[in-house]
Amino acid sequence: MRRFLLQIFALALITTCALEAQSTQSGAISEALTALQRGDLPTAERVLHAQLQVNPNDVTALGVLAVVLDQEKRYADADKAYRHAIAVSSPSAELLNNFGNHLMVTGKLEEARAVFVKVLGLRPGQENATVQLAQIAVRRNAGEEALKYLDRLAVSRQTSSEINILRMQADYELGRGAEAEEALKRLSVLAATDARLSFSMGVALAAVHQYEKAETFLNRTVEAAPENFEALYDLGLAASHAGHKERAREVLQQALNKEPDNVDVLYDLAVVDSELSHKDVALELLARAARLAPERADVQLPIAHDSADLGYFGDAVEAWNKYMRLAPGNDVGRREHAFAEIALGENVDASMADLKWFVRKHPNDAGGHYELGIAEGVSNPDAAIEELNRALTLKPDLTAALMARGILNYRRGQIAAALPDFELAAKREPTNAAVLDRLGQTYIALGKSGDAVEVLRKANQLAPRDSTILLHLGRALTNTGQSDEAKAVFQRFRELGPNRSGLPHPAGLVDFLSLPPDEQFARYRAGVERTVQRHPENAEAQVRYLEILLNDGKTSEAAAVAQTILALKPGSALLAEAAHAMLGAENYALANDFLDHAIALVGASADLQADKKVAASHLTH
Repeated sequence: MRRFLLQIFALALITTCALEAQSTQSGAISEALTALQRGDLPTAERVLHAQLQVNPNDVTALGVLAVVLDQEKRYADADKAYRHAIAVSSPSAELLNNFGNHLMVTGKLEEARAVFVKVLGLRPGQENATVQLAQIAVRRNAGEEALKYLDRLAVSRQTSSEINILRMQADYELGRGAEAEEALKRLSVLAATDARLSFSMGVALAAVHQYEKAETFLNRTVEAAPENFEALYDLGLAASHAGHKERAREVLQQALNKEPDNVDVLYDLAVVDSELSHKDVALELLARAARLAPERADVQLPIAHDSADLGYFGDAVEAWNKYMRLAPGNDVGRREHAFAEIALGENVDASMADLKWFVRKHPNDAGGHYELGIAEGVSNPDAAIEELNRALTLKPDLTAALMARGILNYRRGQIAAALPDFELAAKREPTNAAVLDRLGQTYIALGKSGDAVEVLRKANQLAPRDSTILLHLGRALTNTGQSDEAKAVFQRFRELGPNRSGLPHPAGLVDFLSLPPDEQFARYRAGVERTVQRHPENAEAQVRYLEILLNDGKTSEAAAVAQTILALKPGSALLAEAAHAMLGAENYALANDFLDHAIALVGASADLQADKKVAASHLTH
């Protein structure tokens, strides 16, 4: 939408300057305007720079140059040209009007508002300034002010789609639902055959928090113009705000495919991935964004949070350090930095002092009491419970505090007291595998293994590579007499080994994710090769090494590693992963041979049988 508005404003300025040029300027300005009108921006810029070499204070040349630079999206240079023109002249309503338009495009709404007020002082009733002031009022949630400006417009303008959209937005902001819905109904009829209006409607509705309605209009735009990056991006944001996270993820990924280095898209897609519990994917996106825009504090913020959630507290501390350098004086940043350092076991006394300082200064901040409670839990569980109780009093839906209080009670042997917290947390976050695992573990401890099996099976589906969940599920199955299934679960547990993600890690993950893909793969490969050399009995590492060799086309080496994997007698899950890798590399002969041995070793699981059919079908063609 901003790009469309910029084009309108540019054409308005061209007309104004053309009229001035006819009577006051040389042919250079006319030549530049002609080039600009036909879209030849380099020629227009060259001519204008030549004119300004002769007369650096040529106001008209500066004004037209600003338009050219805006069209080229060189907004900083355009800004300098506008300000130069204003500084060396008595600003005209036309020049100020177009400077205000430029400020709107670059998001400087408050400055634009002041400029448009000056325009109306010089030329009362100037239409563009009046409309822009109404638009700014809408963005400031000042519905009454917006309507006041719109009422000043000529009757002929009142029926335009642009003005009706602004009225609709103002009505939504003022809670005048019936009026807003009536306007929406009229505009919807027009938008059904006008893709540009449909896009404008989507953006306008999102601006007043009508996200589901916005999603409908933006969907239409994308269906009509699937290559429209701005429509894809705005649709992704609307879907996210509407709570349709999977749809948001899909659409934002499409937008990222079109502009892989767009920091805003990287950031917003990462936020959605994090909300969907794909924090590892989110962190990779954020690391790319941070490499492209190291000056953006808002990017460092989720890096810090997601790093801590993944157990990489060293990276979290570094991210908070960067954030506080970019946003000094931020109390929450100081609190979070202290919390990450405590988790890492560094500067504990000073960090505890910072957390206590924060809750004294912000006694009604639930997050502060929660984090102090976590920190106190190590040495002073009574104080920890007290802080967590305060956090939940301030914010009853703070699931993390429920979990923390439940864990503290569990560790203190007060298991019955822990159960309600875990049950409520699971009700609020039914797809959170860690919450379900805690609940299942508590059921086992209370002799309710039947309930535990149901909960832990779901947790295992959500996080199939979490060995802690497998351990608890195996115990619950054993307790309920389901020994065959328990045996298979324990075998998978042994294959995966102990979880490491919950342990505090030093810094390094974010730096790794910031590397180009080829360097990431080189480091990954070196790590796998090192593990295989030092621990040849590690079946999972051998499967990863097999994947690397198949990717490199090293068939004979891959065949040798396949035999090593079989000799280690891993479970069917790892054997199926190895078979998938062979099929993916289209090495059907090796896959078929491997699958015969694997089925003889562990039996014909559903995965192995399916892969066997695929391999056999390719070998018979």
